[in-house]
Amino acid sequence: MTRRAKEQRTLRVQAKLQQQEEKRLRGQRLSSRPAWIELLAAIDGPPPSASSSSSLRVSSSDCPKQKPPIVDELQWKSSQVPIAASGGFQLPIKLDARKGELHYSFSTRDYDVNFSVQMICGDGSLIELLDTRRYESQKQHVEGQLSLTGPGMVLLLWDNSFSWLNAKQLAYHVELKQETLPVSDAEKTQLALKARLEREQRLLQVEGEYDGLETQAQTEAQTSDFLRHQIEELQLQLRQHEEAKEMINKKKDQVGEHIEELCWELQALSWRCFDQAALHRVLDFLGEKDLIAWSLTSKKWYELGRSYQAGKRESTKVNVQALA
Repeated sequence: MTRRAKEQRTLRVQAKLQQQEEKRLRGQRLSSRPAWIELLAAIDGPPPSASSSSSLRVSSSDCPKQKPPIVDELQWKSSQVPIAASGGFQLPIKLDARKGELHYSFSTRDYDVNFSVQMICGDGSLIELLDTRRYESQKQHVEGQLSLTGPGMVLLLWDNSFSWLNAKQLAYHVELKQETLPVSDAEKTQLALKARLEREQRLLQVEGEYDGLETQAQTEAQTSDFLRHQIEELQLQLRQHEEAKEMINKKKDQVGEHIEELCWELQALSWRCFDQAALHRVLDFLGEKDLIAWSLTSKKWYELGRSYQAGKRESTKVNVQALA
């Protein structure tokens, strides 16, 4: 095997291992979702505890036919909950089972507080489990327990609306024990079928949403390609017009230079178009310095200047003799 073949084989193996690792991590992430864990717990029941595992060692003849209920214990606690002046604090606790037992204890720092317990039943009605009462919880811990009938939502309310100036600091510990009867195999099957049906319906909705998004993505891609093509065409036209502008500017400069040459030639030829009499009349308007400068322009003009000066002297001499 050549060195290049070995390198390619190594790359393929690494890519395969990376795909397997990504697949494992994805499965781990999906299986660790709280909603999935809660669903499996509802279908399969919670994992066996130490007491249940020890009871498995007992012979089947000693076990009753009806399975004992499963007790779930949940706790809520905090030591530093601020209650603003004229305010309050509410702790909602969800009861999923048909029966439950609520244990609570709390205390406040420096001041007393009102406390009550309410419950929102499954039909939406509100009942008072413990009437509102002011407790001197700054002096001693307040403890109590309530028997609950669910399902519903239990609300523990600490009220400080009577105090407009003093804020309170609350410390509480709440424990909920709720009994859940074991689920039979038939009920587990029904729960699994219901969960599967819900996910099939959700899958259809998500697939429809995915198809719509894919169509939008294709439309946006086509629009992007069209705009990119237009931009390329416009850039090409821009380059062509820039090049044409440069060529026109160069040609314009050349024509400008030609115009200057023609103007200069016309100016030079204008003197040469005069006959001698007209030229001398024009030169009569020049002063002595301008005449000298004009005569020094070229040899031809120098000769014309000398001829003009000689003619002028001759004319002056004739005029003087006539006057004499």
